Amino acid sequence: MNGYSKTIALVHKAYKLVLEGINESLDRINIHIDKYVPESTFVKDKSVEKVISNLKKIQYCHEEDGFFNVQNPLNVILISSLYELPLI
Repeated sequence: MNGYSKTIALVHKAYKLVLEGINESLDRINIHIDKYVPESTFVKDKSVEKVISNLKKIQYCHEEDGFFNVQNPLNVILISSLYELPLI
């Protein structure tokens, strides 16, 4: 297991307790979550990279101070270039 995998495993272990608490609260109001998908899944499978690549191609995307601003009539979305770093 490399450093990246070890870090992900530690994060998953830490938030497992948080999710248990969330589920207990949701159960009280009769809401049940079938499955949680860790955000790291989308980084590992390159989904995040693909979305960022596609966003950069649209006319409303501009780089500013290391961030990419995607402007639209409703709001501004800031996407850090951090997600473009290669996975170790």
